[in-house]
Amino acid sequence: MTMIGLTLPLPWPALGLAAMVVSLVVAIRGIALARRTPLAKGVLVYLAMGLGLLGMFAVYSIPLLVTWGDQWEYQQCMSQTLTIEGQDDCLAQLEQATKSDWARILRQLRG
Repeated sequence: MTMIGLTLPLPWPALGLAAMVVSLVVAIRGIALARRTPLAKGVLVYLAMGLGLLGMFAVYSIPLLVTWGDQWEYQQCMSQTLTIEGQDDCLAQLEQATKSDWARILRQLRG
């Protein structure tokens, strides 16, 4: 569900992010239960692999969250344009807005 939600157009990635949180909670509970059950030790490997995959999705989704507004404007621009030049303009606007967002975030992190 997380992978599907993150690949759909906005606002559907929010569903993917919610599924990611639910998956994290279920995996942590599963690990806690598997550690207490002697016969379920093999399940720990699969849960650990699932947490690793969940971590990769989290790394993928962080830029999506940071640029949510820019991505939304890009989608709206692409839905309204009819030409290749218009699509190129939409992409250029997205790139410029994304660069300025990341520059602002980096300035805030540096203090």
